[in-house]
Amino acid sequence: MRVWTLDWLDDSNGVLQHIKQAVENAQHPQEKPVGEVKTKQAPVFETVEKTPVPNKATLYETADIAPVGTPEQFYLPETVPVIQSLAVLILSAEAPISRNALVHKLIGAWGITRSGDRTDKVLADVFRMIDKRITIDENNAFFWLGKQNPDTYDIYRPADIQGNRRELTEIPSEEIISAMTEVLSEQIGLSRADLIRETAKKFGYTRLGTVMTSTVEFAVDKAVSGGKIKNNGDRYTL
Repeated sequence: MRVWTLDWLDDSNGVLQHIKQAVENAQHPQEKPVGEVKTKQAPVFETVEKTPVPNKATLYETADIAPVGTPEQFYLPETVPVIQSLAVLILSAEAPISRNALVHKLIGAWGITRSGDRTDKVLADVFRMIDKRITIDENNAFFWLGKQNPDTYDIYRPADIQGNRRELTEIPSEEIISAMTEVLSEQIGLSRADLIRETAKKFGYTRLGTVMTSTVEFAVDKAVSGGKIKNNGDRYTL
């Protein structure tokens, strides 16, 4: 409560009485009648537990390759161990990687922009000395580390940390199938066309040309034949 100075001067006794009454009211507040409160029973809804879908996506790790030498030095016998070490470095970071991409990175370190018979001969000798696995998708070869198992590979890598993506033709079918099974975990069942489209979206592609469509179609058929997904007539499911 507030006490004004002018009120106090005019009627101090009245103000004191007003203060006493305010204190009394504060100590013994009047209770307001409370009506009967009916407890409403909360409606019971049937809950369905949703199993979380694991995210198989991860970053594409890239090997940071600096220039090593000149094009002429690439063909020298003493350069072979250096090329081999560099190939192992790239595979350790980026496998599985297409043979084309691996070759491009290796020859690029010596300033060579296009492969040919001479570079292929050098690299054939280098690749024979490396512990690796090779898988073939249509006309593309993919190099894996020797310790990697393509049959149990269960991740996919849409892009690197800068957002750079590979062409779908540069991605092994095992990796595409990993994205495909994630799609079917989210969508339950899809037509062939929808499955191809949604799988490509996982790698950042919303429009597909003939070649990229063929790449995903190859992965669909491989997934069916390998028992990773099922073809139920007009729909594909896990």
